[in-house]
Amino acid sequence: MGALDRALKFHVEIERKGFLEKDVGNTLIDFYAKHGMFAEAQSVFEQLSTPDVVSWNVLISGYAQQGEIMNVGNIFDKMVGHGIQPTLVTFVNILKPCSQKGLFDEAQIYYEATLNKVYGVLPTTEHHNCIIDLLGRVGHLDKVVTMINKIQGYGNLVMWHGVLDACRQWGNLEFAKQAFQHALQWLYFEVLDECLG
Repeated sequence: MGALDRALKFHVEIERKGFLEKDVGNTLIDFYAKHGMFAEAQSVFEQLSTPDVVSWNVLISGYAQQGEIMNVGNIFDKMVGHGIQPTLVTFVNILKPCSQKGLFDEAQIYYEATLNKVYGVLPTTEHHNCIIDLLGRVGHLDKVVTMINKIQGYGNLVMWHGVLDACRQWGNLEFAKQAFQHALQWLYFEVLDECLG
């Protein structure tokens, strides 16, 4: 509560001195959204003269972290409608909370947008990790294997850790053994790379 009181005082002072522009504005949007104060976050956002992609991403991230996925979709549509091109970060901000909440259909829409290069964004390892984690959470371990095979075949340590969690959750010991072997290989390569680098 003390931090919130201080932030509100800073906000008043920032507005009074006319400093409410991008970096400061984005910080306030982030703060309010992370505390579930969406009206305040939205108000600051609307006061920015020209919100850039960072401003939109901060707003999307705040709503996403609070599980407000429907609002995330609306904000994303408005962002694109205003001619702002989404970035890799935009999609990660959307996919992570979808994964954590098990929202497969919603995540699939945004993930396919990266696969189909609709916005000129190619999926990265982080995007793949989000979808594989989500598939594991909802029990589609067969699709996890297919997906990992599509993306270079072996995944990465974060990915295999997520697969191991899913195996534990769904009681799939056979797949867990394979996932553990892959995770060990990746751990070995990371340690080796660190020693040599």
